[in-house]
Amino acid sequence: MALSDSIKSLFLKAKEKDEFEFICTLINYRSMGSKYSNSNLYEWFDAISFYEDLYNKQAHIVNKTRIGLLIYTTFFESSDLYSILGNLSRIVLGYRCSPYLYFKRDKANKGLAAEDKISYVQEVLLDAGYEEIEQFFENMFVKQLRNTFCHSSYSIVETELILQEEKEPILIENVGTTVVDIENFIIPKISELLVFFNSFKSEFLTQYASYTENKKVKGRLPDLTDITIIGSSQGLRGFESGAVNIILDDTGFWSGTNIRFGHTSEVDRHVLEELVRFSKKADIRTNDGALEKLYQVITERNKPDEISNLSAIYQRFALIVQEKAIKESNYFKQQDLFKRAIRFYQKACDLNPELCLNPNMALLKYKVAESCGDINLKKEALSDLIKCLGAKMSELQIKNVIVLLKELKKQRIEVPEEKINFRELLSNYKGEDLKSAVELGLAELEKISG
Repeated sequence: MALSDSIKSLFLKAKEKDEFEFICTLINYRSMGSKYSNSNLYEWFDAISFYEDLYNKQAHIVNKTRIGLLIYTTFFESSDLYSILGNLSRIVLGYRCSPYLYFKRDKANKGLAAEDKISYVQEVLLDAGYEEIEQFFENMFVKQLRNTFCHSSYSIVETELILQEEKEPILIENVGTTVVDIENFIIPKISELLVFFNSFKSEFLTQYASYTENKKVKGRLPDLTDITIIGSSQGLRGFESGAVNIILDDTGFWSGTNIRFGHTSEVDRHVLEELVRFSKKADIRTNDGALEKLYQVITERNKPDEISNLSAIYQRFALIVQEKAIKESNYFKQQDLFKRAIRFYQKACDLNPELCLNPNMALLKYKVAESCGDINLKKEALSDLIKCLGAKMSELQIKNVIVLLKELKKQRIEVPEEKINFRELLSNYKGEDLKSAVELGLAELEKISG
């Protein structure tokens, strides 16, 4: 599907799925104010269209590049873009939109970087079936290009852009470089970006203008109820349902009655929806920023049931990614997957320390440590596996500890404390079921220590 068709489809599917949530996304209401003062969206529309006009008038490639990079950086910084894309995707999946969902500032008083905003919506776009849109952001956004322009740390020599202070080179066809061909790298990106922008802007405004008369729908406030969408000759003017409404008056001023987006019950609702959404996911394909944000919110709220549910989600994702890594034939992709699985396991353990006594986690740690030559991580993996034995004696894990001890001996890595702990565990075992396995373990340990 062409990118412009994919954008149109996202709007239409969300509208078909839940029209009330759809118009709430279009209204993009945060608080009382005009549409220009209440969000950046319309300034973003106007600014990029203005810059595009300047861009198309430039005959000289240097000037064209300067204006093009202004378009590029302005495009990726808009929080409203990601909020709308993310909420439309959530609606397609059957969930409610959330006006504060993306980019509510943390206590650090620092806004999110563009790459963080993108990470918030990539996974939910994939879940909703819009890989073309997700891939647009994956392929088009280059952090180094954004940084070098915003920090004015570049120069232009004829048809080349030179990154002056950027420590991380741009990867082009798997080759790192700080000198970029403008005509073959930058101009094509700006052209595709403008296609996306104009398609998104056109579809948003078309849908907004389509509400020329009132329409009755069902919507959740939070219970399912009758709602009237208010239309006019100028398009969408809000909605009302009993004592609840959001209205655009004749002066262009938005106001709401009994609207509490940041109320505790709304936050509870959103957190629960996100836990349900993640628990139903069959796969996780990106470094999901929305999942990381949920982790931050839940740890701050410190509610035991939420912590337990999120820990289980991280553990399930760790197993999913670990299984993908085992099946992956490309060595570098495999190691990246193993590292992602470790991160998921670690998050699960941070939320629920009892999960740290997990032999799968310990063995995965060792695999990752082998791939990157991390001696301390190897020792940590062995120690974790021995702790697992302390929690539950198992013939398989006795054998696994012996295998790791032999591997570490070959690599001349000393682990005296771990050997002592292992010997004590085996020596103190008084059961009969694993007697032969314990005796074999002690005999192998003596050989390794000899």
